[in-house]
Amino acid sequence: SVAHNTGQQKSEMMLHTATSCNTQLQLATMSSNIRIEKTCEVCGIKYIAKKAITRSYSLTCARLLYKLTKRDEKIEAAIRKETVVKPFNPSMTKKMAYRTGIPLLALPGKDE
Repeated sequence: SVAHNTGQQKSEMMLHTATSCNTQLQLATMSSNIRIEKTCEVCGIKYIAKKAITRSYSLTCARLLYKLTKRDEKIEAAIRKETVVKPFNPSMTKKMAYRTGIPLLALPGKDE
């Protein structure tokens, strides 16, 4: 009976040790418990964010924000593409004159 109690005490002690080690391991590997009060960029609702990079209140707002962001990126890329000045290419000017029927002297970029 004494041996049985000692064995039971050992197993209880091992269980307690394993549980406390497991808890410490979880605390070491868990993400931070950070809570930040933010305002949704889409609808303006104040909410508590669990991540520092969160920008929207709900999944619906996140989807809309993603679409708006992608739309803005496309517009900016189109504007950048338009502002790039292409170098003068005389052979392209001749091709344009031939295709359009406009005399070569009337085309822009021709200095004579």
